[in-house]
Amino acid sequence: DELKVFSTHSTSIAHCPLSNFFFSHRTLNLRRCEKFNVRTGLGTDIAGGYASSILSNIRHAVVASRSLSHHHDEEDEEEDVIDFKHAFWLATTGGAKALNMSSEFGFFKVGLSFDALLIQFPNSVEDSKYFAYDKQFLSVQSNDGDEIGLYNLKDAFQRFINLGDDRNISKVWVRGKLINI
Repeated sequence: DELKVFSTHSTSIAHCPLSNFFFSHRTLNLRRCEKFNVRTGLGTDIAGGYASSILSNIRHAVVASRSLSHHHDEEDEEEDVIDFKHAFWLATTGGAKALNMSSEFGFFKVGLSFDALLIQFPNSVEDSKYFAYDKQFLSVQSNDGDEIGLYNLKDAFQRFINLGDDRNISKVWVRGKLINI
């Protein structure tokens, strides 16, 4: 098995879900990589897909893992599936570990490079039918303004991963420096 060889030689993988789909006609089983202790990060490969956005590739990684689950028995179906949190981890910490650079960046820790985004959620129903900011919670409202539920920060983050795009990013920091966008 090639994953055993990768593990033996401490090889890392940059997983580009669309590239795998278009060129290898296979889906990388991320959970098997974990079982073999193969460091894996999420990449973007514009030559092998139509989107260079890491956010799009986070979504594609989740969909790809779900497609693997459809080829198993029902009791094993969820074994291969990753969720948005795991895919985000692959795009950040997983990538840093795959590059052997987790001592420099990949997560928030004093002394590491500060690379971050400030996500702006719209503050009214008119701005977006998907999000409405309400202090520490997001209030989801129907088109006529009736509140239909509250979401905590984790749910808000999941909504950004699933529905957000560059229009929701109001500030970007790279290596601690605020970048003009």
